[in-house]
Order: sequence, then structure tokens, then C-alpha cells
Amino acid sequence: MEKRCRWTVLLLVLLLAIAIVVAAVVVIPILKTLVMNEKLKDEFVLEEGNTLFGIWKSPDIGPMYKTFTMYSVKNPDQAMKGAKIELTEMGPYYFKEFRRKFSPNFTADGTIVHYKQNKYYVFDRNRTGSQWDPDVDRMTTVNAVLATVIKLYLNKEVRGSDAVLAMMISNLFVTHTVSEFLWGYTDLLIKLANKKNLYPRTNFSLQINNSASDYLQWSAVKTGKGNSDDIGDFVEWDGMPHLDYWNGTYANMINGTEGFLFRSGLKLGDNLTVFVDDLFRSANLTCNQMAELESISLLRCVIPQWELQNATVNPKNAEWYANTYSGLLNESSANYRAPIFISKPHYLDVDPEVATNITGLRGPDRQLDDTFLDIEPITGALFRTFKRLQANIQIQPITHSIAFEKVSKVRHTFVPIFFAEESVLANTTTCNLFKTQVYEPIDVIRGVQWGLVGLGGLVIVLCIIVGARMIYKRKDDEQAVPLLDSSDIS
Repeated sequence: MEKRCRWTVLLLVLLLAIAIVVAAVVVIPILKTLVMNEKLKDEFVLEEGNTLFGIWKSPDIGPMYKTFTMYSVKNPDQAMKGAKIELTEMGPYYFKEFRRKFSPNFTADGTIVHYKQNKYYVFDRNRTGSQWDPDVDRMTTVNAVLATVIKLYLNKEVRGSDAVLAMMISNLFVTHTVSEFLWGYTDLLIKLANKKNLYPRTNFSLQINNSASDYLQWSAVKTGKGNSDDIGDFVEWDGMPHLDYWNGTYANMINGTEGFLFRSGLKLGDNLTVFVDDLFRSANLTCNQMAELESISLLRCVIPQWELQNATVNPKNAEWYANTYSGLLNESSANYRAPIFISKPHYLDVDPEVATNITGLRGPDRQLDDTFLDIEPITGALFRTFKRLQANIQIQPITHSIAFEKVSKVRHTFVPIFFAEESVLANTTTCNLFKTQVYEPIDVIRGVQWGLVGLGGLVIVLCIIVGARMIYKRKDDEQAVPLLDSSDIS
């Protein structure tokens, strides 16, 4: 009876130990996921006064920079006679980037917030160094307004007399300071084009800096309330629920976030969508790699190559007027009909034929020229990004009229104007705050989990040892021979 009780107790202890291990291995991770999901649903919402709302209004997770490397044409006279265009790089010029959202206005149910945004840049002389000064450095590049007039004339969208007049008062290549090209300059051609409704502005600039017009239009995003997967997704941008630049309903949709917030619970292989205001379009991201920043695991998301293929290779891209070479994004319809094409820097992933009429440009390097976003998968928050693009202007010859002899010999070329890199890097303070609020609770749960596994495993091993000893002892008892039997005693 006593032995049977011992076995019963041993079996109960063994079953309890197994239950502890199973709970630690199976149940606790499920509970951890549920708890974290509930916590994120409660905290990962844009609400007035919470931490996330403050970061969203003024994304100060770390230094944000936009750098410009300018391409200057060294041989404009020879290029007009048919020579290949020779480029030299100037910069990079570093500018601190600031984004501020103003006048937030929530819908009654709190699911959407309307706001106005201002984005501006301040030159950082220390980061740039003394060798480059945008206010002093002069560069020569394509006259974008004249290139537009040439394009419109070839497309029969402008009268020949207007095109001839434009050719008489301007040159295909112009020289200004870097600052003038970036932030604005004017000349006689720009004034004429504006007067004849060929160009809507009275100055030309490659960037807009601290523009008052940014305050005039409302944008709106989802707050994540009720559905955390929607957090940050655009409902309206710059006063528009959809665009009217492109050749299709899908292309004109404003999908995705601005790139600072994504849904939580991401994993390898997920796809994300961002709306890129510089490109006036949405773009897809694929997240197939892992990265790390200050011991924080991150998902690396990049633009897939099919997103940049021309319509012959990927017919869906026809909605974005992708009728030229793969790797070139036709931005003409969103830039006052100017023949502006966006690519990755140094023609990365662009049809090699595009670079044949350009010299002086280094070869593409994926590490230096590709765009990527490093996103923390638990929260969906951006921790590091390098968004890189190159602006190119298309120039074309006019060969059928002596009136345009000046541009009759230029090569059909997509001339790089600048390479811009927009970067964000979470600082140590942000990383440590994340570890405290997210990793430490997870580490505590993980510690409890493995502690229980260790405890349960130890008890199982002890039960096995005790059970084995009890079995061996029973066998020894059964095999024992008594020294005397009853006949000997009698």
C-alpha cells in the first residue's frame, strides 16, 4: 500500500512538471502575444496627448537630413553639337529636415485626424564642410523650362512661334548657384512661359522650402482606433481624396502611410504600402531581410524591381505612363508637364541603354544608391531609413526645322540633375526608451517562461531518477534470497 502511494505521488508530480513545461512552451507565448497585441491596440493609436501622437506631429526620433548631390554639366557647348554629356558631382549638401503637423482635428468617433503640414530645410554647414557652399557654388544643367517647351512643341501642344521665341531668348543649358536651382530663380523665359500659360509659376525650383501653400490644404489619416492595422493610412492628401495626375483609378489612389508608422506585428515576407509625396504616388515595399540597430531587431523593406519596370514588362505600370525605359518614373504629369523622370541614383536598376549618352557618372552601388526602410516589427515604427532618388530631365533634338537648329544635334538623353538622400536614424534615447517599454516586459515574460521550463525539466529529471531507483529497488527485493527458511528453524 505504501509503495502504491509513492508511485501515485511520483506520477502526480511528473504530470505537474510536464504541465508546467507545456504551459511555459505553448501557453505563455500565446498569452504574451495576446497581452502585447492588446497593449499595442490600446497604446498604438493616434490620440491627443499620448506619446505616439507627439511623435507623429513632430517626428523627432533622431536626426533627419536631406542631402543633395548636384550634377553639373562640364561640356554644354560640345553637348549642343552632339557630344555625350559629361557630368561632375558637387556636394553632398546637407540640410536638416523638419516636419511639423498643425491644427489636428479629430472626427467624432476618433478614427480619422485631419491636419496641415509644413516641411522645411535648414542648411547644415558643419555636416557639409567648408568645401561646399550652396550660395556660392555655381553649376550648369539643363534648362528645365526650355526642355518643357521643346517637349510640348514635339507633342504639338504649343505653337511653333512660341517655341521659336523661347529658343531665341534662352539656352538649353543654364548656370546658377546650387541654392538658386534648389530653392528658386527666375529669368525672361520663365516669365514668358508663365504669361503664355506654359508654366504656372513665376520662378523655377527643384524643391519647395517652408512654402506657405503647405498650410492651406488639409490632409487626413486614420488613427488606428478600432483597427490598429490602419494606423497612419492616408484618407486624404493635400486636400485631395485621390490624385488626378495618372492614367488610371488605381494609380490615382492615395494608399499607405507617409512612412513613419505602419501596422504592428510585422514579419518577414510582409508587404507594405507608402505614399511618397515627392513622387505624387503610392509605392509598394517588400520586407524580406532583417537588420539591427543598437540591439533592436528590424525588418528591412525595399522597393521591388517590378515597381519600376516599364509597361512592356509590367503592364500594370502603364497607369503611371511607364512607356520609356525600365527604372525611370515619368513624373511629367505631376510636374507641370516638365519632362522630369525619377530613377534610383546613378541609374541603379535602370535599363543600361539610358546611361550610354552620359559620362562622368560613377557606376551604381546598391548599398549606396538603393532605398530602404528599417521598421521595428512588433510596433511597426520606423527606426532607420535612407530614401534615395535621382531627378533627370529629358532633352530631345528638333531636327525638322532650321528655326530649331540650335537644338538639332543634341542627343536624346535623360540628364541627371541631382541625387537626393532623405535619412532618419533613431537616436540612442529613442532606442533605450523602446527597449524599456517593449523589450523589458518581453524579457521578463521570457525569463519566467524559461525559468518554468527549467524548473519543470528539473522536476521531470528528478522524477525519472526517483522512479528508476524505485524500480531497481523493487527488482532487488524480488531477487533477494533469505538466509534461513522455516525448515531450518524447526
